Amino acid sequence: MGNGKSELDEVGCEYGRILDKKVENEDKKLDQISHKQKEILELITNLKINYEKNDVYNNIGRYVITAVIAAVFGFLSSILQ
Repeated sequence: MGNGKSELDEVGCEYGRILDKKVENEDKKLDQISHKQKEILELITNLKINYEKNDVYNNIGRYVITAVIAAVFGFLSSILQ
């Protein structure tokens, strides 16, 4: 244990300085991970919204095609009678 009289004891030991730098680096990495996680969540949310929009458009397209086919068959059946 240091007695505070040597130069190393006054400014802190090398192990403590290295450990402090490692902790700072890990905090920065955690901040980066948190930021990336937010970006991923935003991306997933946008993909979900786009998927739902495409699904709605696909359903509308199916209904329109079904209606057109029904109209064509109705027209043809009226002509053939």
